[in-house]
Amino acid sequence: MSKDIEDLKKYFNFDRYAEIYDKTREVSESFQYIIDLIIRKANFKSKKIRPRILEIGAGTGAVINFLSKSRKIVPKYIGIDISNKMLDLIKNKYARDKLDLIMADAYHLPFKKNKFNLVLMVRSIHLLSQWKKAIKESKNALKNNDLLIIITGGQELKILNDCYSNKKYIELREKYGYPIFYYGADWQYIPDYIEMELNGNLEVFKGTYKTKKKVKDIIHEFKNQLMTWHTQVPKEIHDKIVEELKHCLQNKYQKIEENEEQLGYFTIGFINFKN
Repeated sequence: MSKDIEDLKKYFNFDRYAEIYDKTREVSESFQYIIDLIIRKANFKSKKIRPRILEIGAGTGAVINFLSKSRKIVPKYIGIDISNKMLDLIKNKYARDKLDLIMADAYHLPFKKNKFNLVLMVRSIHLLSQWKKAIKESKNALKNNDLLIIITGGQELKILNDCYSNKKYIELREKYGYPIFYYGADWQYIPDYIEMELNGNLEVFKGTYKTKKKVKDIIHEFKNQLMTWHTQVPKEIHDKIVEELKHCLQNKYQKIEENEEQLGYFTIGFINFKN
């Protein structure tokens, strides 16, 4: 793997978080709608093929889970990730499905050109400093005029957003001299590259969804450093940040509900290239 990828692994320490990844990054059931939308857009039924699908950044298998529920297609799925522990979790979850899982990175796909009908990058482009190279690799892996799907997004807490939130934590990191390092691309930079430099056709779909989460679980995640950016600062600094978050909550809210509503948002880019 390249130095860039090795630095990424060291910075985010994906192996460390593999066991708790699903608990701290809950995927709403509304994601099934997104998967079904992708399958309809790919139009595999009319092509009468068993599609070959590549997922770059397979994580712990959230996409596989929803693909298996779709029942609209039976794909040949191949997933890659830079974390062996995450891939091991997928193998254990879906042992019966005989999935092809490979430890590899987005910059050096270990496949021949024109191999896949669909390439998925779900919430991974923001981690890739050489994101243009990753998109080019994906383009080369696709068969002529088939689809690359890039999904970005996140969640915001409705009430606690100004206290126990990623945004607030990052602000306090900067205050204590530990600014977060942004690796990859925000969505705003992607369309021009797709359309102007790669001559691709891009269709964008944006949406939101709502979920509920227990407040005590949110506080537990922050206190116990269960998110990747929590462990990138010394423990004593992290504890100071958490104490400030706690005071923020106590000072701003007289009453806190047991569950907090989260607003999730996503952007899907449907991209095809004529090779």
